[in-house]
Amino acid sequence: MPSQLLVRFSLVLAGLLIVMGGPSLVVLYTDWLWFGEIGYPQIFTTRLAAQITLFAAVFLLTTVWLIVNFHIALSAFSNKQSVFTTQEGIKITLPGSKQMKTIAVVIAILAALLMGMYAVTQWLTWLSWRFAVPFGKVDPLLGHDISYYVFSLPFLQFVRGLSQTLIILSGLGAGALYLASGSLTAGLSTKLSITPRARLHLSLLGAAFFLTLAVGA
Repeated sequence: MPSQLLVRFSLVLAGLLIVMGGPSLVVLYTDWLWFGEIGYPQIFTTRLAAQITLFAAVFLLTTVWLIVNFHIALSAFSNKQSVFTTQEGIKITLPGSKQMKTIAVVIAILAALLMGMYAVTQWLTWLSWRFAVPFGKVDPLLGHDISYYVFSLPFLQFVRGLSQTLIILSGLGAGALYLASGSLTAGLSTKLSITPRARLHLSLLGAAFFLTLAVGA
């Protein structure tokens, strides 16, 4: 079952890359010809290198971050498949730990692809921060060089938003896994019940999210 799911996921992913990447490759080739024609191919290569760097960094960071958090939540699963019974008495067999691990990895990779695609659009923000130069004029209120608000602050806001998104995604995914494993139960007819491991994990994620709010304030 896990191997078949991975094969299907690989085929779907390859199809998506062909469909979504085909037009992008045409645009890249057209831009390469245009910049080469006007005598500035280094502009194209600089932008392309920045986009590749951002995509690779954000993709790897998102994948590792989500898989680590999902792995912690998956430790609450037992090897046996659990059965969820609805209020109407319908029994639903939930995936076991092996199946959930495969599903978690697939979700982490898909989320990482989306995050990487978003990061690519911020290539100019990253380059502006990386090659920022001072203006020589200081903000009289906070003491920052004016260039900080033009070059550094937009990039820091991008990093802050990226961090918050990663924390929210990992919290939602881990919460869903804890809910599926029975470590977290909540409903209209039942009181909130959560195991110490799940409480600690979700609390740390919540604290990390509020920390990003405090840092960006």
